[in-house]
Amino acid sequence: MASAEALHAFDPREVLPNIRVPVLLVAGDRDVWFARESIEQAAQLIPDCTLKVYPDTSHFGAIRSPHFFVDVRAFTGNVSERELAVFAGTFELDEAVHIKRGLE
Repeated sequence: MASAEALHAFDPREVLPNIRVPVLLVAGDRDVWFARESIEQAAQLIPDCTLKVYPDTSHFGAIRSPHFFVDVRAFTGNVSERELAVFAGTFELDEAVHIKRGLE
């Protein structure tokens, strides 16, 4: 409880503009920890920030989104055409992160 209170008491707006590396900020649109407006404001304050908000997703659910993996790979510039096809829904990833033909 104390850590949650400390987290909400901290105001990072003053330091966010000082970030000098590209940032991928991910969030769920059903996050109960941080309001969407706060997330969008943080993204605006970070000079080189890409914001991805996943629909129907909670705070921790963002990293479980089927798009998260491809978004991270695309952000780092390390994504293949086949992985982009996964993002587009042409293929699916199995649990071993091997690409297999999508079900028709």
